[in-house]
Amino acid sequence: MNAAAHAPRVSVVVPVFNKERYLHRAVDSVLAQTVGEFELLLVDDGSTDGSLAVARGYDDPRVRVLTQSNGGAGAARNHGIREARAPMIALLDGDDQWAPTFLEEMLSLADAFPQAGIYCAPYVYVEPGDVEVSPNWVGVPARGLVPDYFRSVALGDLVATATSVCIPRHVLDAVGPFQSERFGEDQDFWVRIALSFPVAAISGAPLTRYFRNAQGRVMHTDVPDAELPYSVRLQSKLDAGQVPESLRDGVRLYIEQGLITLVSLNLRAGKRDVARRMIDDPRIRRFWARQAFWRVLITIPGLTKFSLAVIDMVRKRSVAQALRR
Repeated sequence: MNAAAHAPRVSVVVPVFNKERYLHRAVDSVLAQTVGEFELLLVDDGSTDGSLAVARGYDDPRVRVLTQSNGGAGAARNHGIREARAPMIALLDGDDQWAPTFLEEMLSLADAFPQAGIYCAPYVYVEPGDVEVSPNWVGVPARGLVPDYFRSVALGDLVATATSVCIPRHVLDAVGPFQSERFGEDQDFWVRIALSFPVAAISGAPLTRYFRNAQGRVMHTDVPDAELPYSVRLQSKLDAGQVPESLRDGVRLYIEQGLITLVSLNLRAGKRDVARRMIDDPRIRRFWARQAFWRVLITIPGLTKFSLAVIDMVRKRSVAQALRR
């Protein structure tokens, strides 16, 4: 039997940086998949804790451990993708978790919609206390092609995340690697795919758990004070007529939503001057209600602190109620 007969159906790429506390959770969820024809590439990104020892502790021929000096999650994913042998690449972060049927569902979706450039699974955010919060998906079918990826993200939550997608190898070859950028490298990648290929997704029961409280997640105080590079590039494509006509309105909405989100994050981080500058961007038009809300808070410092405290109180109360269920 030749080597091709033993090639995996899916290569699972997991970037690992100081995930010693969580890595077993991620790896065990891959090894428990109902589809067993995969390889698991754990790419240690210069960890300084015991992550590498955990990765090397698995005695399973499907697990491969790669190492590199610290270059960020994007660089680690690129490393794993270069070494991957399968025609389909699945991504999972080292502190998250798949349901046992994740790969089975994604491969079935790929068989049904071979024209798609990315396959997205439903997920839940996991808050401290193991509270699950479902994202708000807008315009995503139960199983099929997303009519307008950019509009869905602008009006809801992320459809694609680096822990809940599968991507065909030929698509990766076409769009190029992850960018090495501090902010937005994942969004840049999804944008490049969604501009050139249809996006397929499943909604419904979650197949991925995205842990928001895990070590290494970006905090709200660590926010950029300018439009993110991927958004600037997307705007340039829009201005140059390089965005398909059917996507242009959704792309404008997507950029606008990103700007209004940066306003709120900077205000929460106490960067009032940055928020004031951003809120006046002429591209913010259709989110006028949120623009007006944040503009009032920027103008009245005392109201800002009070309003944010109320928002946080309501959120904590919702979490507490969920814990009691």
